[in-house]
Amino acid sequence: MTGRAANPLPIFLILISLSACTPKSENKLPPDPATFQSLEEPVRTPNDMNQRQALPPPQKSGKIDVDLTKMNANMIYSYIFEMVVDPDTYTGKTIKVNGFFYTVVDDDTGERYFAVIIPDALACCKQGMEFKWLGEHTYPDDYPQQDQEITITGTYRTDIMEGDISYSYLEVSELSILK
Repeated sequence: MTGRAANPLPIFLILISLSACTPKSENKLPPDPATFQSLEEPVRTPNDMNQRQALPPPQKSGKIDVDLTKMNANMIYSYIFEMVVDPDTYTGKTIKVNGFFYTVVDDDTGERYFAVIIPDALACCKQGMEFKWLGEHTYPDDYPQQDQEITITGTYRTDIMEGDISYSYLEVSELSILK
């Protein structure tokens, strides 16, 4: 035989990997120009901290400073990442976010924690944000069920734990269950 047929496996693997990384069009939200300047703007990642390109600063637009409910999954990820690495910029700002309710109990202390879990565009890499609901609320009576979709609005806070470790959370004033 003078010629060999090309092995289709590498081509097949490339096509599969490309199709797996493409978000579904129905998951994309149109950009909200009032919330950010451009999707083309670079965002910092853990690997390029020395070449930091900051996100647009939070906009003071009435009651809500950063409305993550009007952003696409990439922008939400970018903003939450920015909040974690630069909490001082967001401390005291009012944040609104959609996600799924999650609760867990610390086995050592018995303390219950609450979070909103935000899936990315492909629903493979979730992010979470702890929240503390203001007022008198009893779990489980006043809280959503585990994995129920919610919208929360609150003030971004940063506290210092023992050992000078800082952590951030959302001090929630409004919680609504989405149906």
